[in-house]
Amino acid sequence: MSNVLLTANSVKKSFNDGDLSVNVLKGIELSVNKNETISIIGSSGSGKSTLLHLLGGLDTPDNGDIIINDQNINKLSHTERGVLRNKYLGFIYQFHHLLPEFTAIENVAMPLLIRRCPKNQALEKAEELLRGVGLSDRIKHKPGELSGGERQRTAIARALVTNPMCVLADEPTGNLDEKSAREVFELVINLNKRLGSSMIMVTHNLELSKKSDRVFELKDGILIEL
Repeated sequence: MSNVLLTANSVKKSFNDGDLSVNVLKGIELSVNKNETISIIGSSGSGKSTLLHLLGGLDTPDNGDIIINDQNINKLSHTERGVLRNKYLGFIYQFHHLLPEFTAIENVAMPLLIRRCPKNQALEKAEELLRGVGLSDRIKHKPGELSGGERQRTAIARALVTNPMCVLADEPTGNLDEKSAREVFELVINLNKRLGSSMIMVTHNLELSKKSDRVFELKDGILIEL
């Protein structure tokens, strides 16, 4: 059985800027193994977030293939890609995107409820993850009552509550101060390892990225392993 979880083969993506066509990704090659943590660094505007969106099936490449758990996501319908994302992937963004009218535990339980998991089981699992990120005393608080670091910890718990095969994290510490960023970075890597998930993390922080198993730089549309 292959140890490879996600593969990108010759992935290209361009965008139109007026009359110009800008080639952002020029043939990305990447293989991610199970239980592996990868960081992708690069200058602002280099296409890091675009690549992450493609790897997560949130967008489709102009050319090339993206294969997750032996499924070519380019050949799936919009609905099928949504099912695949919910089943195999977890997402963490720079901004937490929590629903303000729901409590922390309700936000974390949401992906399980979307799967039609029984509510009591979803809330039990959500509470377990919130304890894991150090928020056992904040589960009934709404996002507006949480600090920035606490909101991001809640978002991490939400990403991991479905036991995803791979977590895609887009600048997950970019909106935090240096101390909180370091704590959240360590937390997400350690939790991910403990749960046996892979992770692909886009970050501008070279020092933090070195804690990953492998580091890549996206430069001039090409992914280079450092």
